[in-house]
Amino acid sequence: MKNLKKIAITLLVLFMLVPSFVFANSVEETPELKAKIENIVKTMPEDKAIDAIEELFGENNTFYFSNSFLRSINNFAIYKLDSENISKSEKAFNENSYIEVEDGFVNIYLETQYMSYLGKKADVTKVTVLGKSGKKYEGVIGNTKPAIQGTGKQVPADITIKVPVSEIENGIGNYNSTLKVQFETNLRDSFSILGGIFPDAMINPKARLAFNK
Repeated sequence: MKNLKKIAITLLVLFMLVPSFVFANSVEETPELKAKIENIVKTMPEDKAIDAIEELFGENNTFYFSNSFLRSINNFAIYKLDSENISKSEKAFNENSYIEVEDGFVNIYLETQYMSYLGKKADVTKVTVLGKSGKKYEGVIGNTKPAIQGTGKQVPADITIKVPVSEIENGIGNYNSTLKVQFETNLRDSFSILGGIFPDAMINPKARLAFNK
């Protein structure tokens, strides 16, 4: 009975804390905020503009209380393109996703889930591997599902990509191989007046798939 009381108290505390984490970056879309973001985009380099916009939304302090936070990918990670930090794009794929190298090809299977960003929810709509040769390898959509925004649109439920091992680049962290990749999302659909002014790299980010061959 004492243990049950402790569990109940712990759960109560967690639920009391959820709003302060989940909605900390819930920002009202206003003409004033739009003007501020437009000024940031016009006056700053893209990477600095993204940092500044994320700061406006409290993105760096956000705790993702969703399925994506609980996901654990077994054999690969997704890193930012220009740093050794994990990309937020990793939150867009669940634990059934994997990468394997076989018979001279990298076989990529990505099973999607919504991701939270800037206080909104979005889906990945397209994945393209950018080979070191300059060739692009577009993901093949398998099953589809309704978009998270409830717009009636369909988005990929799973995506597969086959890439020759000759396109593999140097590894990072605990992984000996990487592939550059670009994700397209429907994040703009989650905003009423702000979606069209965000830098494209926020909506359709580039990153690196890191894995072992």
